[in-house]
Amino acid sequence: MLKVYKINYFCIKTTKITNLLTLFRRTEKYLYHLLSIAIMSYQLNLRVNGSFLADLDQVSEFINVGKSDWARIKLAEAVAEEKRKMMAEIGRRYLCYIISDKEYERLTGAKPDPQLKAIREVELREYARRSLHIVAKDAEMTAELIKRRRK
Repeated sequence: MLKVYKINYFCIKTTKITNLLTLFRRTEKYLYHLLSIAIMSYQLNLRVNGSFLADLDQVSEFINVGKSDWARIKLAEAVAEEKRKMMAEIGRRYLCYIISDKEYERLTGAKPDPQLKAIREVELREYARRSLHIVAKDAEMTAELIKRRRK
């Protein structure tokens, strides 16, 4: 005889309760597998010395957070800060014509913003103007020195 179990709006027909439990276990494993694929998290194994691990235990116990969770958060913060610094340096190098448009796109994964390109052009014109001004001053000083030596 079939028994009908209603659980969370699902109607499951089975002959034994063990079959129902097996079905739940399989479903749980399947859902866990689907979630792990959807989240796409990766495992990172680190070797640390004993004193570091003791300090980590002490800190995680004090703030009542798991060691792995605390380490994951701090690592994410450190990586985000380094990425922010890296992107700022890439922008600076782009503005100074150290890297090209293609190199900027390769490093950042996006094309340079039109505003950034405009700033780059203004900076280039300003740099050229300053350079020409310096060269002109040097030429004037050199001409004066030559005139003085001839006298």
